[in-house]
Amino acid sequence: MEHNANGSFWTGVWAVAKKHAERADGAGTYVALHESQSELSYLQGKIKGWRIKPRQPLNPGDEIKIEEGIEFLLEPTSEAFPWRGNGIVERSYWYGDDEVSHTE
Repeated sequence: MEHNANGSFWTGVWAVAKKHAERADGAGTYVALHESQSELSYLQGKIKGWRIKPRQPLNPGDEIKIEEGIEFLLEPTSEAFPWRGNGIVERSYWYGDDEVSHTE
């Protein structure tokens, strides 16, 4: 995670489809980071931009199936959010419909 002087920060690089990043940019969409599904987010913010970056393996020697990912620029917010989605913590994305969640 990269923090900027103005308080904004870049998330890590995620395997999110470009179409989702394009839709989220400027739409008031937020990202909330969680330690576990049972806890409120420990860091969250509104998406203010994004960029494509190469992905790195989580562990040395791991295979990377998706070479590039999305890194989001966030403006931090103070309101913590409950967990959304039905995947594991680092791999679940919720796109705004309570009836539909996605794992990637």
